Amino acid sequence: MKQIEEEDFVDFTKYEQLSYKDNEGDNVELFKDGELLGGIKVWLDSEMDDREYICINYTIVYLDTLAEWKPTPERIAQFRKDWGQEHIEICDCLGFDPDDEDESNEDIINTGNYFWDDEASLWLNKHASGFQGDDQEIADYLRYL
Repeated sequence: MKQIEEEDFVDFTKYEQLSYKDNEGDNVELFKDGELLGGIKVWLDSEMDDREYICINYTIVYLDTLAEWKPTPERIAQFRKDWGQEHIEICDCLGFDPDDEDESNEDIINTGNYFWDDEASLWLNKHASGFQGDDQEIADYLRYL
C-alpha cells in the first residue's frame, strides 16, 4: 500500500470526500470517495488531550472530523453478487444437506470460511484467494455489522 507523506498532495475538493479506516496502529488508511489512496501517519495533539490527527496538504486534519470508511451501497451490492451464495448453492458445493438447515448452517459456519449476511440472505466468504482490490475490506465490514 502506498504511504502518503506530509509533503504529498492529496487531490480533493471537500473534506466530506475523505474517510479513513483505523488499523489500530501508527497509520490509518485514507480514502477519497470510497477509493483507497494509501496509508497515512497518525499524530497525537498533546495540547488537545492526545486528539488524533493526520497531515494532508500541509494541513492538520483531526480524525474525529472525518467519516470512518465504509463501502458504497453499489460496491456492497457488487460484492454480494460476486461472492454471495444462496443456502442451497453452498450446501451443494460443500456436500451438506440443505433440507436440514440447522445442521447445515452449523456445518457451514464450522468450516471457518463463510458468514451469513442477514440483509441479503446469502452466505459470504470471510476471505478468499480470489479477493481483489477492496474485497477483503468489504467482507470484514459486512461480517462485523
